[in-house]
Amino acid sequence: MSDDRYRKIERSKPRDPPVVAPKGRSLPLGIDRLFLRKRRAYLALIVFFAIGTAVGGYLGSPPTTDSNAAKKSAPNDTRRPQHSQFLQAPKTNVGVKVYAYKTPSAKNRAPAGKSPKKSTANPEQTPEVTAARPKPAPLSKETIARTAAKPDAGSVAYIAIVIDDVGIDQKRTRKSIALTPPLTLAFLPYGYNLRQLSSEAVAAGHELIVHLPMQPSLKDVDPGPKALLRGLSEDEIRERIAWNLSQFEGYVGINNHMGSAFSTWDEGMTVVLQELRDRGLFFLDSLTSPHSVARRVAAAEGMDVLVRDVFLDNEADVERVAERLAELEGIARRRGFAIGIGHPYDATRDALSAWLPTLAEKGLELVPLSRLRRQ
Repeated sequence: MSDDRYRKIERSKPRDPPVVAPKGRSLPLGIDRLFLRKRRAYLALIVFFAIGTAVGGYLGSPPTTDSNAAKKSAPNDTRRPQHSQFLQAPKTNVGVKVYAYKTPSAKNRAPAGKSPKKSTANPEQTPEVTAARPKPAPLSKETIARTAAKPDAGSVAYIAIVIDDVGIDQKRTRKSIALTPPLTLAFLPYGYNLRQLSSEAVAAGHELIVHLPMQPSLKDVDPGPKALLRGLSEDEIRERIAWNLSQFEGYVGINNHMGSAFSTWDEGMTVVLQELRDRGLFFLDSLTSPHSVARRVAAAEGMDVLVRDVFLDNEADVERVAERLAELEGIARRRGFAIGIGHPYDATRDALSAWLPTLAEKGLELVPLSRLRRQ
């Protein structure tokens, strides 16, 4: 074959072995042979799809809500913040309630013969007076007998009465100054005519402290200008303390105005107590929060603090205030001293006017806070 026709001859080559379907029923359209050849690839795809579906469903599910978890993240959370970590101060709330005792305007006075509703507000939230109180009835014989019972023979017990929120309402501030001394008058540093009023109080025989505004837990309550707030830097806290203490003179200590949020903050209270120690002042914890850290922080700083025993006028009614005064007497007899806090309400002043002259015959002595501090 000189013309090389053999090159056009189709050479034979081994063929692929025939695909043998598994025994049993055969599937239509040759599917049984398809899965026989590529069953591993399809099996891998199925496994991958199943895993992807499971992972996507887990990550894409919405977070569950838990009422208990919501409560834990509420504004009253008192967990201790990271030490030395000061955040930016929160912005002042808009449309907040009044933050100090206020003289009622003539147009807001209640009709004659009608009493305003009793306040059930938080002790740290001084209610705004929107109506004139009617002249309270004199103390009943039963009340006087209950509060004037003579004590058993023994040593004299001491009682300190603090009147908070003075310096805003000028008329009621002067009526508080006119009460039998020595009371301890806590002047708000953003009050009016403070230097004149504080001088009159000292001349009348009373003691002065600064009613330092601090952040409350309630969001719609404004503690006032230059208040100490959680999250302020250490320098800002010290600057605000200095401003509040510069508004008048002659004071011997401070107590907190509101402060149910700030007084639970270790770092903030540490700065406050350090400033007071450096100035030779004492601190009275008004105890607007049962979780106040003032006593524990003071112990760590090598200091002592005084703590309020009774709020006298959460209900501004003469009979109720008299009951709180009787409770204060019982604490003083058991422990040797007691501290009560009231406000310049008409009912509080009338109850004190009837109660103060009875102390000597009961074996009780009215003293300023500094006397308790020295003891």
